[in-house]
Amino acid sequence: MLYLEMSGTIQGIKIKYLGYYYSDQKGTVQLLAYTSAMLYKEARAEMETFLNGLVLIN
Repeated sequence: MLYLEMSGTIQGIKIKYLGYYYSDQKGTVQLLAYTSAMLYKEARAEMETFLNGLVLIN
């Protein structure tokens, strides 16, 4: 499992992304959450809760 934080700008709006990436012989999963940079501090905990809900089933 890879955890990645990214920042970018889309149409002049600063965006923050949090994501989990997982890959094995069966395939790849990408789970992302994002918000505007202005709302990031108040949204981060909820974004992390969402991402931590990812369950891998073998």
